[in-house]
Amino acid sequence: AIVIYDYLLTFDLEVERFWKSQSTLGLASILFYINRYLPLFGLIPITLFFFWPESKL
Repeated sequence: AIVIYDYLLTFDLEVERFWKSQSTLGLASILFYINRYLPLFGLIPITLFFFWPESKL
């Protein structure tokens, strides 16, 4: 929940500084997006692992 809260707090700054920027997609922007959004995609399998009900074999 803290990770999502942090994303919501800083989303407006991200839009202002990266999305509305007139510069092209440079190395710094690519690294920023990887560092910002890759952990979110990593949380998906962890969440599924802990909260998905186990099948009864």
